[in-house]
Amino acid sequence: MASKTDDISKSGGPKFLRLDPESRHKMWKKARLAAFILVILIFVGFVFGGESGVLALYRYSRYEKTLRRRLAKEKARTDSLQQVLTKLRSDPDFQERTAREKLRLIKDGEIIYRFESDD
Repeated sequence: MASKTDDISKSGGPKFLRLDPESRHKMWKKARLAAFILVILIFVGFVFGGESGVLALYRYSRYEKTLRRRLAKEKARTDSLQQVLTKLRSDPDFQERTAREKLRLIKDGEIIYRFESDD
């Protein structure tokens, strides 16, 4: 019995090389189409794929921007409150004014007038 290598050498080479040019062209056309579809599928996987896909990364970057804006607002609020605290600790006039406004305190001898609305 002849070996496989003997069959290849006697028949003129591997089966692919024995195909006529039109069959070879069709085979290469199918191979290119399969490769193109594979590349498209890989691309779609990168775009829509899980937590590391392009769309997920875009969502994460938008969320990060939102968090950075909130952080900046909170820092500004903290700074403002820190200034108020510093004034409350050091400025007696500010302490008095704040106590009068927030706690509705009055000095000795002051009279408070209340006006009722007609509603």
